[in-house]
Amino acid sequence: MIAYLYGQLRVKHPLEAVIDVHGIAFEVMISTRTYAQLPDLDAICQLYTHLIWREDQQYLVGFHNEEDRAWFRRLIKITGIGPKVALAILSALTPTQLREAIEADDSARLTRVPGIGKKTAERIILELSDPRSRQWMQRLIGLETHSGESASPRSTSVQEDIRDALSALGYNSSEIEKTLKHLPKEGHLDNLLRQALHYLSGHRS
Repeated sequence: MIAYLYGQLRVKHPLEAVIDVHGIAFEVMISTRTYAQLPDLDAICQLYTHLIWREDQQYLVGFHNEEDRAWFRRLIKITGIGPKVALAILSALTPTQLREAIEADDSARLTRVPGIGKKTAERIILELSDPRSRQWMQRLIGLETHSGESASPRSTSVQEDIRDALSALGYNSSEIEKTLKHLPKEGHLDNLLRQALHYLSGHRS
């Protein structure tokens, strides 16, 4: 996994940035809110990243802070929410506005985001209203920084790392949770991820 990129900003557009890290140029998809936080061209820039890995394409998604990345990772676990839709949500709403919409059961606010219909908005609220998601949101609030931004909670278990890895590989939340039930609770990440992929391919380890 690539946790972040730190280098010179060579290109910036509302949905894309290119960062030069020691002569290697990384193209990164971004939200418009992250775009607004980018420095001038050729200045040093850091983006927290998430790797999307598909059979037909691989690309990086970048964020100006860890909180937005944490929300992105949570959103793409929801059935029907892909990376582009998650970026559209994070372009239109701040994490605070998104949390407030969920807590207020305000699906209308989410439908103002391009590409989000009523059913999708209701699904987002439903899946992020469970006790575990609410605890997760509270942890984000508790890690608020002096700049008014928040940092994401670090994974506290190997299973959280596996969730992120499988999500990046395109598996949905239902498939991931079913797989985790068949894995040991503890162990080395590489071994457990190999077992998870073996199980998902249709064979039990």
